[in-house]
Amino acid sequence: MSFSKKEKELIKQRIKIENHVLIIDIPNDQHEIGRYIGGHGISFDIKYPDNSLIFYLDDNGLVSPNYEYYPTINFKTLIGEEPKDTTISGEQPKGKFWKEKFFNGYSIGYNNVPKEKKDIFDKSLATFKKK
Repeated sequence: MSFSKKEKELIKQRIKIENHVLIIDIPNDQHEIGRYIGGHGISFDIKYPDNSLIFYLDDNGLVSPNYEYYPTINFKTLIGEEPKDTTISGEQPKGKFWKEKFFNGYSIGYNNVPKEKKDIFDKSLATFKKK
């Protein structure tokens, strides 16, 4: 991604799901937002044309999009159990990257991110807020 002086690298996105308001600055590119309500909580994903993905989960019955990469860094957790205040990350096949930040009861992360976009996706995760 390259931006002119007038274009912003990140744009603020307010995502409303039921009585939850989730705020995150996301990469300024064409995207599609999915909102999901489960039996145990909510989640969203933001998909980009190059298959990069930002996601939020607070439903411990859902499997993280990064779950298949946990063994590559010897990270073990049972589905339905989340660590607290932990950040994990790694490299996927074909030089793509993934990252997941766990907090008390929810996680936010990304996957399928090319090396040249990794910094902007890291900046995006750092802006996440729950209201």
